[in-house]
Amino acid sequence: MTTYKTIPGIILLASTLAAADTPQTRAWSLVTQALANGGAQATAARLMLGTIDDTASRALIVSILGGKDAWAITDTLAGLNGQQCLSYLPDLTRAAQEPKIEYKGGILSAIARAGTTAAAQVIAGIADNNESATAGMAFGALEGMGAIAEPALTGVVTNGRSAWARETAAYILRRMKDPSTVTAFRSALRDPDEKVRIAGALGLAQFGVAEGKRQLEAAASVTGNDDQVEEALVALATLGSSEAIERLKALVTSSDTAVRVHTVWAIARSQNASLKNFAYRLGLERQPILNTLIADELFDPNDPRDRSALHKMAEGSDEMAQLAAARVLLRAGSSSEAELIVGRALSSQDGPSRQQAITIAAAHAELRTELARHLSSPDPLVQAAALSAIAELGDRGRFAEVATYLESGDRGVSEAAAKALAALDPAAAKPVLEQGLDSQTSHARVHSAAMLLAIAARGQVK
Repeated sequence: MTTYKTIPGIILLASTLAAADTPQTRAWSLVTQALANGGAQATAARLMLGTIDDTASRALIVSILGGKDAWAITDTLAGLNGQQCLSYLPDLTRAAQEPKIEYKGGILSAIARAGTTAAAQVIAGIADNNESATAGMAFGALEGMGAIAEPALTGVVTNGRSAWARETAAYILRRMKDPSTVTAFRSALRDPDEKVRIAGALGLAQFGVAEGKRQLEAAASVTGNDDQVEEALVALATLGSSEAIERLKALVTSSDTAVRVHTVWAIARSQNASLKNFAYRLGLERQPILNTLIADELFDPNDPRDRSALHKMAEGSDEMAQLAAARVLLRAGSSSEAELIVGRALSSQDGPSRQQAITIAAAHAELRTELARHLSSPDPLVQAAALSAIAELGDRGRFAEVATYLESGDRGVSEAAAKALAALDPAAAKPVLEQGLDSQTSHARVHSAAMLLAIAARGQVK
């Protein structure tokens, strides 16, 4: 694939792809001029390149990935889906390894979206390179990949260059809770670094393996590192230590809110049945903040006792606790109670509650209709999510209504509207988008141009 290093070269490429004075020529002119102008216009254009997905836009993407502008790269990659990330993996790998690109969070996220073991190995190489913020982001990307990243993480645990990398990989691997990782944790017990040995012992304990008990007891006796003590006590408790249980009880009932929260979070992440019973004995499911921590990790919506506790949370006055209960209830399938909670929160006066409701609704197909119902929300984030839901539902009856949002002053809403129009009815969208080329709003012009080019690239409308 040819790489075009300058915007003028890209404009020349685009201009040869369509006859003069056609809407497609105008569209490309708008996109490439926006890129040349920089600022918000360039951001809007870069975010749409993956959606256009034709020969010229792919050349643009490769050109941007070959540069050193971290934010241009980040914008561009935010518009790519997983399959596209996989197709650009060699370019992404080169960008991830380029020392002159300082911020690599967007690059690492895109590599993770590629979703292959090879992609995970690339990220693991970055994670194992140093203890910088980039390495931390790389480990976060690996954790987000789930089981596909386990071989890469196992390799870092056993052969990582630094103790920090080996320890971090072990902690992430522990949260994946795969019994096949026991061998890696046993290897960590022989590591020359004490923190790595403790991480290995914690990993073994969650599977009921007591080989690292000595390391856990030593970690639990250390002062000045509350997180480590709490983790070690939880691990010892899962191995049946009555002393650890008593110490956890003292921490959970402490007058220090931070200590209570940290301890309950450690208990919740253990996902251990005996510690769930311990939580019930202390009534943690009835305590604000603490109940939301244990709901996500410890409660099983198919367990009658847990389901009863979730219903009580849902009936309470704490909106975030209600949403936590709804999120867990939805794991067991459609729930009218959960859907009602999420729908109500989409109109909440509390911003974090609305954002949480958007996240939950977007993840469950049965909530798309409810999400689409909130298109008139004053919150642009809700509007954009509602537009996406309307597109996913294929609700052509709302085409005209969706079209009014193309001119939104919010860039995210305008982008979602342009994409929804093309998804609902490409033929009907074409004249609307052509009209959008003359919009007084710069990002609306860019979004209209990009979606016209995308429709043409897909051959949806002649």
